[in-house]
Amino acid sequence: MYNIEDDRDFKWKNIHKESGVDTRDSFQKTFWQMWDSVSTLAQVVSTLDQFSRKPSGSTGTVCRH
Repeated sequence: MYNIEDDRDFKWKNIHKESGVDTRDSFQKTFWQMWDSVSTLAQVVSTLDQFSRKPSGSTGTVCRH
């Protein structure tokens, strides 16, 4: 199974611990910014999808076409 925690650890392996300087090349920096956006979007979509499947609790409204 894929573990997203592994990716988070990988992102920080090239940070110099004492100075806090990011030693990754520009591709890695850009890639991880995009990855963070995609993973956040996937979490939002997943949350909205789960929310939309729950019964709303409103009853008595019938739509007839």
